[in-house]
Amino acid sequence: MENAVNLATLVERYGEGTVLAAGGAVIGMLFGFCAQRSRFCLRAAVMEFWHRTFGVKLSVWLLAFSTAVVVVQALLLAH
Repeated sequence: MENAVNLATLVERYGEGTVLAAGGAVIGMLFGFCAQRSRFCLRAAVMEFWHRTFGVKLSVWLLAFSTAVVVVQALLLAH
């Protein structure tokens, strides 16, 4: 298991800025793919909220927002 790659190894090898940029790009592409597949639209969710019609678009937005909050908090705790 000597060739195992972990975050510390990547930071030592490529530098903190490069690892952060690559991680951000991967997360951004994953979010973009999921947003496109689910037809995520913030404007449509806001309009549903404004008109007091709690439909699918608002539900998807709330799920995405709550998932982001939970993941960020989990990453902070893991650090």
